[in-house]
Amino acid sequence: MKKDKLLEALNIASRVTPAKPILPILGSALMTCFGGKLVVNATNLELTVEVETEGDGEFRLAVPSKKLNEIVSNLTDEDVYLSQDGETLKIKCGKYRGQIKGLNPEDFPIRDFGTDMRYVNVVEFREQTQSVTYASSTDELRPISGVLLEAEGSKLRMVSTDGFRLALAEESYDTDFPKTTVLVPNSGLREVYKILNTVKADKVGLSIGESVTLYIEGTSKVRVDILPLSGNFPTYERIIPESCAMEVVVHRNSIINACKQVNVISKESNGFAKMKFGNGITISSYNDGVGDTEVGVDAEVKDELEVGVNINYLMDALNSINTAEAVFELGTSTTPIAIKNTSDKNQLHIIMPMRIQ
Repeated sequence: MKKDKLLEALNIASRVTPAKPILPILGSALMTCFGGKLVVNATNLELTVEVETEGDGEFRLAVPSKKLNEIVSNLTDEDVYLSQDGETLKIKCGKYRGQIKGLNPEDFPIRDFGTDMRYVNVVEFREQTQSVTYASSTDELRPISGVLLEAEGSKLRMVSTDGFRLALAEESYDTDFPKTTVLVPNSGLREVYKILNTVKADKVGLSIGESVTLYIEGTSKVRVDILPLSGNFPTYERIIPESCAMEVVVHRNSIINACKQVNVISKESNGFAKMKFGNGITISSYNDGVGDTEVGVDAEVKDELEVGVNINYLMDALNSINTAEAVFELGTSTTPIAIKNTSDKNQLHIIMPMRIQ
């Protein structure tokens, strides 16, 4: 079989395989080759993937995922030959000869994938996923470590928050979702985004039921199943401002570059920076032991306001917007800052202000 096809499947499997599995079998990828197809399964119990690609020979064996991926990554010839001898996988490639001991494939946990697929636009789904995954909490014991999926009719909404910021993205697709709400681990959705790029996806199907299953087709065919999280997601609607006192449109790259310049100082103060809206926008930061910095950004501003922000949160939000310009919707120095794109405004990013000392 071709090395690039094999490696693509193993790269996906090894990312899902836990570094310290609670059971030895969970450190393995289930390799099944038959009828010109190679199917690779991997799971950490919360997230399961199945990758189908081209393959030669007949074998079925659970093999240490990360170790096999490392071996294949270092092979130098294009053609790789795999064969099974009992519970050992033999590998030949050019002048390379090796073997790796496996485990009983019957011990590998098999997950049933959802089949009631609703197909969505690949580009829009990828952008929607990217625009929310940055804002979830890193505390995996809290419900806000997940991303809330709300589906009904043609609409799919994704929401994430860590208590200090919120990201919301809603898309309308040419399909008909049943009314469903489910909370999925952010890590699972991040992996879906990586797979979309890895296999250069041109087809994506989504099934939302007791778990969330995705069918992704590109250079390989991939099924992903994500187990939902338990717990209650915050009532995020309360955080979204109902109105704003001032709206400012700014060139997105200009303000991102200004943030990077200011962050040289602000990172010494836990990311704190001041944004002054008046004659354009001025972003500044001061640290008594390091120094200070101030950068101006051109913008048409009709009023004056000064607000404290975490500049890293601001950059995350701006980097997740897919238009050349961004819209700031502002109230007072103590109310949430809303940031939107300038197309159909189906993306919303909210940052809680920091107290100015």
